[in-house]
Amino acid sequence: INNFSVLKLINVESINNICFKDKSNGWKNFQFRIDFKDGTHYIENGRTNLYMAGYLNGTYMLSSCLKCPNKGFDRACDITIGDAWGIDKIFPDLFDNKGASTVIVHTQKGKSLLEAINHQLTLVKIEQNQIEANNKSIVSVAKKGPLYDDFNKYYGKRDFKRLMEFFCSNKKSIKKSLYYKLKKPTR
Repeated sequence: INNFSVLKLINVESINNICFKDKSNGWKNFQFRIDFKDGTHYIENGRTNLYMAGYLNGTYMLSSCLKCPNKGFDRACDITIGDAWGIDKIFPDLFDNKGASTVIVHTQKGKSLLEAINHQLTLVKIEQNQIEANNKSIVSVAKKGPLYDDFNKYYGKRDFKRLMEFFCSNKKSIKKSLYYKLKKPTR
């Protein structure tokens, strides 16, 4: 699925920037934000935005995410940078709700690059098992959400806005009812 399909809901030409996880209000209070060329903004709570709800619960994602080869700690790159989930538990003094990153060094070149900028950073050594315990995405491929297959069956065949409302709302729906509503011919 193309992540920008959500733009079918508004005039694409009027958009200047989209931030799916705007953290202006903090790491734990991210927002879905669209900045328009006229200087106005559309901002919505990131956890209740239909598009983000579907993404976060695994209703849709790129199929390549389900078989990503770039997982684990033995990688063919110099460094890996990811979210430092759990920092508030492991190092509460470092948690400022602005965000923190986990940097995993894989090569001597990566180590040299990190050392070259370490005077600009607050670096704390953390054990691999602590990283893995708090950020499963570093070691495991994404998992399909319970509605992933159903959503993708209709993606491209139905109105995207309707699919978003149907599959990504927080309302609990009975799957049979959902199937019937989507299969029913439209007039």
